[in-house]
This record gives sequence, C-alpha cells and structure tokens, in this order.
Amino acid sequence: MARSPEAQEARVSIIVQGTRRVVARSASLPLPIETLKPRSEGWEKAEQLNRENYGIIIAHMHASKGDPPRVLERIFLSPTLGRREVFAPIAMHQLKGWHRPVGAPIGVQVFPVFTPETQTLAQKSPVLAKKLKDKYGIDVADSRLLRVITTEHTRQYIDQAILLLQKAGVEMVAPQGHREETLTTMTTAIESVVKRALDKNIHNIAVLFVGYDIKDVQNYGDKNRKNYNFFQTYRFHDGKCLTVDELFTKANGNLKKLREIIRLEMQATVPLEYLPKPS
Repeated sequence: MARSPEAQEARVSIIVQGTRRVVARSASLPLPIETLKPRSEGWEKAEQLNRENYGIIIAHMHASKGDPPRVLERIFLSPTLGRREVFAPIAMHQLKGWHRPVGAPIGVQVFPVFTPETQTLAQKSPVLAKKLKDKYGIDVADSRLLRVITTEHTRQYIDQAILLLQKAGVEMVAPQGHREETLTTMTTAIESVVKRALDKNIHNIAVLFVGYDIKDVQNYGDKNRKNYNFFQTYRFHDGKCLTVDELFTKANGNLKKLREIIRLEMQATVPLEYLPKPS
C-alpha cells in the first residue's frame, strides 16, 4: 500500500500543536476528562497506525453537547494525533458563526452536514428553513430537489473526509448522528466513508470506537445531561481500533453488515445505563 508523502501529510505546525495543548489544558477545568489507566490497546493501536500514516476515525458516543469538545481535548493532548489536522462534521442547525473561525487556527476543519434532525427542525422552524435555503440551497419544502441537493452534500462530506484521512488526518464522528438517551440509532456516516474508501482502493484508514460515562450520572435521558455538563468528569472507555480491511473481514466481505458491526463495537464502549432497555 502506498503511503502519503511527508509533504502531503495532514500535519499541523509546531505552533499549532503548542496552542492545542494550551487550549486542552485550559478546557480541562470546565470540561474535565479521565481515561483508563493503563491506556487502552485501542487508543495505542490508533496512535501506532497513525504513525504509519493511517487516517483515524474516532467514533464516539453522543449523549451530550459536552462530548465533542472533550474528545478534542484527548486528540490535542495526544503526542501523535495532536500533530494531525482534524475533520469535524457538525449538523447544519448546530453550526454557529464562531465554529469555523475558532477551529481553523487550531487545525480543525468544521464541515456542516444535513442530518435527519436538521430536516425535522427546519420543517418546524421557518427561520432555520430560510437559513438552509439561503446558505446551502436546501429547500426542505421541495422533497424532490431536497433529495438531489442533500445527496450532493453527503458526497462532498465523504470526499472531504477521505481526502484528509488518506493523508493521516483525524476525523471525529458521532455514528448516532444526534444526541440520544440510549445507544439506539446508527447513521451511515462511518459505513459510507469506509465503503467509498474501499471503492477507491484506499486502505490506510482505521476506526477507533470510544465511549464514556459521566461521573455520578445514572440517567442519560435527563434533559439536563444533554448540554455541556460543565465541571462534570467524563470517563472515557476506549474500544477496539479496526482498519477498514479488518472491518471488511468482520463483515465477511458483506458491506451491508457494516452498520451492525459498528453498532456492536460502540455498544462495547458505553456504560450499562446507556444501553437500550430490553423491550
């Protein structure tokens, strides 16, 4: 397998690396984190693969607004992943004017994506619907055109993600797609990238599965838990790190099984309280 030339690696400058460490340490007071000791084999493998020029997709549990910035803390403090550019998709309805200006100087590429939740909210909010139409050309009232435009936006997202990943960058993805009370929904976000990468004969990509629990929290369905949870400790539980080839093998060569495999790998990382209740 051909590796990306050094000049093409998705690497940030030493100044940006230093800035990231300052940002992460400053954020750790209002947004505290803990990780397993000793460090997990999954995270160790991800760092090793990244040193070998593999792009890393960090698939993380998404129960609150507080998990993306805490995942970024871990990336920024990593001596390996902290040197890489980060691709961070965000739902269009959650994108704020400050996200891109703040992310760019620290090597974080914020990419807006159209999600089912975005569509649902836009159908209820004329203000959001107008914003989507003016900014992205998405008209939620026109179902035919909506399919065409959102398909193109999805293609752009996949292509941008793969472009960075094949240069050993890092992508952070919530495979659930939106904040949930339990680990229920799985979107096509990761499987679409894996499928497209394999179609393009790109193999230097791996997926690291990451969950967490919030200290002293038992009910993740509490609406107060869906925010940033300032000054509450997130304890990370890292699962496996699997290359796209290993995922393909686990699926027995059947790409249609990928979503179920992703769900099972995520399930192994989350607390019992976050698993779906038996019906």
